[in-house]
Amino acid sequence: MSIPVGRFFIACPATPVALISAALAFGQNLILTPGVCNLRQTIDVTRPDTVVLGLGFATLIPENGIAAMRVASAPGVKLSGMIFDAGR
Repeated sequence: MSIPVGRFFIACPATPVALISAALAFGQNLILTPGVCNLRQTIDVTRPDTVVLGLGFATLIPENGIAAMRVASAPGVKLSGMIFDAGR
């Protein structure tokens, strides 16, 4: 299966999580570019068949005890290529 790049929201480490979550909520898939993302909010993946793809070493570091990513019980969600740090 291939998905056109136009159906992805491309986020760099400086992209606010609110923009990422909004894009996911509107049905876009997600590409995380290489780098360290210090997260003050949880990335919520709620829609079925969503693809979240990290390129290079996309590293998610949650702050203040939050979860880096929360995936709903939705069929077909695919996650790949990310490093989840234990957080601070």
